[in-house]
Amino acid sequence: MKLGLRLFLGFFLIVGLSAWLLLKLVIDEVKPVVRQVSEDNLVEVSRLLAAMVTPQFARDRTIDSSLADAMAQFSWQSLQIPIWDKTKTDLHLRVYITDELGIVVYDSTARDVGKDYARWNDVYLTLRGQYGARTTRDDPSDEFSSAMYVAAPIKADKKIIGVLTAVLPNRNHLPYLSAAQTQLKRYGAVMIILSLLIGVLTTAWLIRALRQISLYAERISHEPGLTAPQFARGTELEKLMQSLQAMREALDGKAYVEDYVHALTHELKSPLAATKAAQEILQDENLSTPDRQRFLNSIATQADRMQALIDKLLLLAKVEQQRELPERAAFNIQTLLDAQGAALAARLKQKSLQLVIRSPAEVIIIGDAFLLNLALSNLFENAINHALSGSTIAIELAVDETQKQMLISVHNHGDVVPDFALPRLGQRFYALTRADGQRGSGLGLRLVNEIARLHNGHGFIRNHNDGVVAGMVLSLD
Repeated sequence: MKLGLRLFLGFFLIVGLSAWLLLKLVIDEVKPVVRQVSEDNLVEVSRLLAAMVTPQFARDRTIDSSLADAMAQFSWQSLQIPIWDKTKTDLHLRVYITDELGIVVYDSTARDVGKDYARWNDVYLTLRGQYGARTTRDDPSDEFSSAMYVAAPIKADKKIIGVLTAVLPNRNHLPYLSAAQTQLKRYGAVMIILSLLIGVLTTAWLIRALRQISLYAERISHEPGLTAPQFARGTELEKLMQSLQAMREALDGKAYVEDYVHALTHELKSPLAATKAAQEILQDENLSTPDRQRFLNSIATQADRMQALIDKLLLLAKVEQQRELPERAAFNIQTLLDAQGAALAARLKQKSLQLVIRSPAEVIIIGDAFLLNLALSNLFENAINHALSGSTIAIELAVDETQKQMLISVHNHGDVVPDFALPRLGQRFYALTRADGQRGSGLGLRLVNEIARLHNGHGFIRNHNDGVVAGMVLSLD
């Protein structure tokens, strides 16, 4: 069984069962509460009527005719009284009186006069000075034929000389009980449906969050710059995500160091081998002075190469480990382009290259000027290294106000990049042989890509007509 289905069933069972039990409890309590209220009212009615008949009954054990007339008139009334959403059409109150022996001397229905009620609890307990009440069915096979009997003592000289009992059929309560139970069941059904809906939504939300975390965990190994899912602050999901990120960073750090050690070892093999060979040859005492100088120059060149490689690698490592820019400031990027053109003037002249810069007069960007200057330097150096002597290097800067982006492209004329190599350019230590036969480290374009990432953009390189275009897309904000 899938986790989502288990969560849903568990939630629904807990909430749905709780709602059902609560509903059942309330419905079961409605009938007793209604009867308790009715009994309370009957106590007051019986006591009032007992007080009214006491003077006459104490004198001659008879009932004042006025009470009998009033009860007769009461019984024959026809009503149309709206009570909430029900209409009361008739009256069902019955009154009977027994003497001190329990013999009925008055019955408002005139059906039980002369009968012995001494054994019934309402009369039996009241004659003994206790509270007398009972509920009895008129028809033992019909549960709805029951009536509530509540008695009050008739006293003379502090002696109980009779009992007055007020009777009210329980079927009087049925319309109200039925309506209340129907309404409660309706509310209960709504509660269960709502619990079902909440269960579905809660389960869907939780499963979606878990899938986001799972997908992030699957993709992060292939997409190092992937943004982690965001969850509400302080929740368990946020803590889980933080733990996952901490674990990922720890593993990335270990893999990062291993990767760099292997790459650096591989790249240093060639200059170290050349240096060692030159050192061994220099040990020959018969070596001529010109040859000795040539090998000394080779050692110096390889040392400079290793130093440049290590410096650039350390810089790249620092940039790659940054998740965001430590400092951001607004500046005109045109000043960086002009500064790079001036700094590389000697290199351009050495290869007889022309530099053309096309850009708006002023483009303000928010970012790190030092890092962007470093990225531009690597783009310019790359273009100069691969440009044909006597050609033109074109720098173009364009702004897309709609997308809030800026495009910097550097176009050099020279050999195009083979199709198989294009996807790999920008990887550490992957480089092509330049026009002068030298081979770069591949770290420059990688550095450009990482600096562009920190500015919410990306680097690119592609073939274009008779050369190559490399550059960056950067966010203006």
